[in-house]
Amino acid sequence: MQKWLVFLLLVIALSAGGWWLYTTELLRINSFSVSGLNEIELNEIHVHMEGVVGKHFLEMLVAPPTERLKVHPWVKEASVSLKFPSEMVIRIIEREAIALIPYFNYYLSVDDEGKLLSLHTSLSSETDSLPFITGLSLPLLAVGESIPRTPNFISAVGVLSQLEEQQRRQIAEVDVSSALQVILRSIDNIIIDVGEGKRLFEKNSYFLEILNYVRNNELVNGKILVGSDTIVWCYDGDLPDEENNLNEEDENVLSDDYEGN
Repeated sequence: MQKWLVFLLLVIALSAGGWWLYTTELLRINSFSVSGLNEIELNEIHVHMEGVVGKHFLEMLVAPPTERLKVHPWVKEASVSLKFPSEMVIRIIEREAIALIPYFNYYLSVDDEGKLLSLHTSLSSETDSLPFITGLSLPLLAVGESIPRTPNFISAVGVLSQLEEQQRRQIAEVDVSSALQVILRSIDNIIIDVGEGKRLFEKNSYFLEILNYVRNNELVNGKILVGSDTIVWCYDGDLPDEENNLNEEDENVLSDDYEGN
């Protein structure tokens, strides 16, 4: 057989095979599964995945729909894998709301990157554990946008991000009317002046220990003042003194290796 004829038959076979691979229904996405959802409803993912079912396996391999998934305000990361021949597996990592921001007559939930996650018309059980951030001056914003990273907002997020979830639940409000003097108010109205809030507590256990000390000793009419190397209880109108110092050894509130901001 002539070499040119063999080459021609080979070209025809490859073309026919390629055409079959592209047109066969066997290699088209017919279903997808989603994991990692908590705040996001499955039907919301379906909206963002509209048009994916029916796409060719190879097309999704080259251009997976991760970016369209990340348009959702609660989606922090999204990964897509394919199970041959026609199934798509989606894994979602959701954002975590760390605070609420009063906004006109509503409330905005926000994560540690400043992403606006949801708009709440009223407070509910799902928002009860979130502290308020007050003292911010905000422009007109929509869910999915990001809060301008002003010094005040950076201070508020910086304080909250240093606290574990259990500790954040003890905070009702973070007042950043002044970025240089961040004021925390606990759920039982204990005031904590943390200055700029940098390196708030080198050991997270200090935070709960301090609150528990103030509660157990029923200290009122004052505030906790977090200094450069001490933490003191300061009565209203009084300057901090050694008698009120929460860092004293006999009170056993803080260990000797405490470092402040």
